[in-house]
Amino acid sequence: MKLLIIDGHALVFRAYYAFQSAGLTNSLTGLPSGAVFGFFRMFFKLLYDFEPTHVALTFDPGTPLERNKIFPDYKANRAPMPEELRPQVEEILQICEHLGFPILRIVGQEADDIIATLCELYEKEFEEILIFSSDKDLFQILKDNIKMLRSKKGANDFIVIDSSWVKEELGIEPSQITDFMGIVGDSSDNIPGVKGIGEKGAAKLIQEYFNLENLYKNIEKVKNPSMKEKLLASKENAFLSKTLATINRKVPISHKIKDFQLPDYLNIHKIQIFKDK
Repeated sequence: MKLLIIDGHALVFRAYYAFQSAGLTNSLTGLPSGAVFGFFRMFFKLLYDFEPTHVALTFDPGTPLERNKIFPDYKANRAPMPEELRPQVEEILQICEHLGFPILRIVGQEADDIIATLCELYEKEFEEILIFSSDKDLFQILKDNIKMLRSKKGANDFIVIDSSWVKEELGIEPSQITDFMGIVGDSSDNIPGVKGIGEKGAAKLIQEYFNLENLYKNIEKVKNPSMKEKLLASKENAFLSKTLATINRKVPISHKIKDFQLPDYLNIHKIQIFKDK
């Protein structure tokens, strides 16, 4: 069995920007429809290419998140969703539900945490779990049978990222991603990290000291004086950033494995919705 988990908002935004210039509109309403068209074009391509037996769609809730309680400015730098995209997201959700795909959207919980919880719950039930997401936070949960799909150039091209890819590209283990991000931060989520230290410097530090706690325990052994100064100046931010980057794998989920079984989404009565829309 194979489970495909999709970060819905990641796919929505990918679709929106991929087809924005095409100027697509709904023939019935005249409203923009590029995101809807692009979402299902890419979604069905994923289903065709990777042939999952089970599918789960996750979406951020659109409400304050649990991490905002720890750091009020978490994701505060993100621009609001474009007005023309909001109704398209609701339309995408309606169509997915009509086609029989389960949607997990939980107040206060990010899609990443829902994804990680699903992997924690069902890792042993599936031969392979594939995650469509652009979020490098999820590198921390990658294992032999848990992999990520990331978009390449073009709307329908995807690459598979696994634990060995993380080791080759970043030089660290997936289990060290939170320590790595404690140093580099994440500008897209407004996670501060340690100012002035980039990915290469962070990777070398984690390779040498294994984790953030051991790094600061041995801070006097850091030979580069400039790097040591930066680490000391941002110590609080480093540990805050590690906490923010650590995924919650214990989100309460009521769905059962049978709920994610691939529906008969190409049923002629179901796909009629695309004509009606």
